Amino acid sequence: MNEVELKLAVDRDALQQALARTDFADFSLKAEKTRKLQSIYFDTPDKRLRNAATTLRIRETGSGRVQTLKVGTGVIRGLSSTREFELPTEETEPNLSLIDDAAVRDRVQSLLNGAAIAPRFETQIDRVTRDFTRNENTEIEVAFDHGKAIAQGHEQDICEIELELKSGPVSQLYDLAAHLLGDIPFDFSSQSKAEIGHGLADRLSGDKAVDLTATAAPAGKIELKTNQTAEDALVSILSSCLTQIAGNRARLIKHADNERIEFTHQMRVGLRRLRSALKVYQPLVAGSALFEMGQEAQRLATYLGNLRDLDVMASEIIGPLQERSPDGIEFQGLMIALDSARDTVRQDVIAQLATARANSFILQLARYIQTREWREEISPEACEALDMPALEFADYALRKRWKACAKRAKHLETLTIEERHELRKALKKLRYAIEFFKTLYDKEQTGIFIKSLKKLQDVFGYLNDVAMTDRLVAMDLPAAPSGQQLLPAIGFVAGWHKARADMAWSEAQHRWKKLKHTPRVWRHDD
Repeated sequence: MNEVELKLAVDRDALQQALARTDFADFSLKAEKTRKLQSIYFDTPDKRLRNAATTLRIRETGSGRVQTLKVGTGVIRGLSSTREFELPTEETEPNLSLIDDAAVRDRVQSLLNGAAIAPRFETQIDRVTRDFTRNENTEIEVAFDHGKAIAQGHEQDICEIELELKSGPVSQLYDLAAHLLGDIPFDFSSQSKAEIGHGLADRLSGDKAVDLTATAAPAGKIELKTNQTAEDALVSILSSCLTQIAGNRARLIKHADNERIEFTHQMRVGLRRLRSALKVYQPLVAGSALFEMGQEAQRLATYLGNLRDLDVMASEIIGPLQERSPDGIEFQGLMIALDSARDTVRQDVIAQLATARANSFILQLARYIQTREWREEISPEACEALDMPALEFADYALRKRWKACAKRAKHLETLTIEERHELRKALKKLRYAIEFFKTLYDKEQTGIFIKSLKKLQDVFGYLNDVAMTDRLVAMDLPAAPSGQQLLPAIGFVAGWHKARADMAWSEAQHRWKKLKHTPRVWRHDD
């Protein structure tokens, strides 16, 4: 049978909160049961099954033993779609003859090619299962799982909520998830339990140390082919943005301190990339709910931008100057006051991210990506346009982005501070657009253009950061300790950076001229 599941990663407290919720809107809770599950996962020493996206396990359910074979493509945006072959067994090791689909059985035997299989890891899970229905067409089984993967005596926690679609449209999974969670923070699981166990076993191979330090969630890869449509490209681009937004939101909430500023930065970038993608596709999807999602992304990005500005101020504008300050100017008071301001703003940000509204935004975007519901909301002509070749649309979009930059840079030498800021934003949007579509073009030529563009952006970014130093004087910073005066340090910072701003502006003009003469990979008419 085909199995479709939405997997949501939560922590133990969040799992208990979700179990305690009783507001399911028009979903009806029909049954609940509790079980302890112990599963042994098998593979060859060279991981032939895993490498073929195949899982083979024996599970003790408390009421019997079950052999399960799963064949699928892994977990994408929390959604797992696999073919599952499950049968009761008396044995403690897999018996391939139990697989009742002859073609699948032959495929597994061919993969193994006579190689021996052995236990690789196990999972021990405490599971609460609830069955939900919505009207006569939708049935969803929800598993609230907490436990661990075990390999070579080492353990890794597993805590997640799995929504398995028994019948009905896949959109119902996202609707029920929103009601189950409310304002409980979550992330889309990027791994199944099998992948978590395999990952643990891999890290332990060769006596390597296990490092589970949280790192910023990167944007999902965008791999486009010239035979794909503009809509296919849109799905890939939105999926990439969603991965970056959802993953870093979860990390930012969990690691709310001034030492882990990368989560703020990466979530903000994800939101900006999403807004840029929706702007690129506006001619095709205007009028769909994607517009409202873009507005919500802008709202959240504003909160994150306030925090990111303070993070940059502390780490890149003020921090490096502490060792350069002349006698009589103390930076300690300024840094303490700035850290206090960052703490306050960070809590404001988290208060916006840990909400039902933020959950709804992320789940709605995921649902739209999966179902392409925008087709139900736009005109027939727009639907037809979505079917144009991705490369044709990319050429159009990149021409438009380039012209916007060229127009703003027409009188570069005389631009005001505000006009420079607008050009900086236009360049950023151009870079996002190129990175969205870059796999449709020559890799080497695209890399050369992006490198040149990035060097220009770096200069504009520094100029923008320097402009932020003016805010230090106006900011209502907490009082400095021990009577230290903040203004001398603020004045030194502003003066030091502004003295270098003129040189940076000259470099920006030079790099723009260089970018203008860098060959463009898209078809252009100028």
